[in-house]
Amino acid sequence: MNKISKGVAITFGSIAALLIIALSSYIIYCWATYIDKTITEGAAYGFNIGETKLESFKKAQGIYQDKDVFILHPLDKNNFGPHQKIAFHNEDYALIEGRDKWTFYFDEGFFNSLKLTFESEKLTRIHRHRKNFELP
Repeated sequence: MNKISKGVAITFGSIAALLIIALSSYIIYCWATYIDKTITEGAAYGFNIGETKLESFKKAQGIYQDKDVFILHPLDKNNFGPHQKIAFHNEDYALIEGRDKWTFYFDEGFFNSLKLTFESEKLTRIHRHRKNFELP
């Protein structure tokens, strides 16, 4: 092999190694940042199982007031609708008070959310979902 062929082979091998490292790093990052967790006892993400809707809303005010958080509003008959930013002002409580499932989206996609489920006006389930990738 002459000097040019060796240089091309080394460069190609280096590029292939960098691509493998980059792809492996991305896969590890996606796996490490993935969350799909449900809580039915105790507390999580600033909320306590058993608290009322109003108590949960007041906690959400403190946690998310300065952050971009979205809800689906208005909802259609299939419980789907456009994203609307919620500022967690006192008047925003009327937007979600009648719902038994509150889903807060932390971007305008569906890949980063927190769902609070209420039964008999009490918080019974906290579900956190986050993924930085879309499955085919």
